[in-house]
Amino acid sequence: ISTCLENHDACRAECSSRSMIPSRLIDVGLPPSYESVRLRARKEFHENPDYLTMSHCWGGAKILRLLSSNTGLFFRFIPTEQLPKTFSDAITITRRLGYRYLWIDSLCIVQNSKSDWESESAVMGEIYRGSSCTISALGAESSHDGCFTVRNPLIYRPCIIAEDSERGLVCKGRYLPQEWRGWGRSDDIDRLHSRGWVVQERILSPRTLHYGSISMSWECIEHDATELQPDG
Repeated sequence: ISTCLENHDACRAECSSRSMIPSRLIDVGLPPSYESVRLRARKEFHENPDYLTMSHCWGGAKILRLLSSNTGLFFRFIPTEQLPKTFSDAITITRRLGYRYLWIDSLCIVQNSKSDWESESAVMGEIYRGSSCTISALGAESSHDGCFTVRNPLIYRPCIIAEDSERGLVCKGRYLPQEWRGWGRSDDIDRLHSRGWVVQERILSPRTLHYGSISMSWECIEHDATELQPDG
C-alpha cells in the first residue's frame, strides 16, 4: 500500500479526485487499546478521513446488520462478539494496516430502510472509489468463513523436482500448481464475482487486497501481484 501511495502516479491521481465522505463509517478505534468499535456519522468529520472498504459474499446465514432498531446502539458501540468472522477479520486487517475507519455495506447501510438503501446504493460507486483500499474476502463463501484461512502449504508452495525422471520426461526445476492463474484461484473468483455488486466494487476500487483460499494477492491501477509473484 505504501509503495502504491508513494510511487504509483495513476493510483494517486485517481485518489486525489475523492470528494465525498460516506454517510457512516465504522470506527475501529486507536491503538493500543482500540476501545469499542462503533459507527460514526458524516457530520462528525471535519475533513475527509482515510478509510477501507469491504467486498464479500453474504451467504445464506443471518448476520448482525444495521437496522432501524439498533442504529442508536451502533453509534455507541457495535457488539463485536456477535459479528461474523469475515467482519471481525476485516476489523483486524484495518487495524494492522494502520487505518481507523472501515466501510461494510451491512453495517453502514440501514438494511430495513428502503430510503436509506436507495440513497446509499446511488453513491456506492463513489464510496469504493474514495477508499484507500478494498479488503476482498475472495475465498469466503459466506460472512462466517473469514478472511484468514488455514492453508495447505503443499497447495500454494512450488514443488521442486531435484532430479530428471528416468525417461527424461520431466525436467527438474520449480513447478507451480495449475490453480495459480492470475491473482486468485478460479473457484474463489467465480464465487465472489457471482455478486453483481462485486464487479463495481473491484473496478472502482483504486486498490484491492484479495484474501483467497490459497493466497493473498494485490491489485491496483498500475500493478497486480501474488505471494508467489510479488513483482507481478
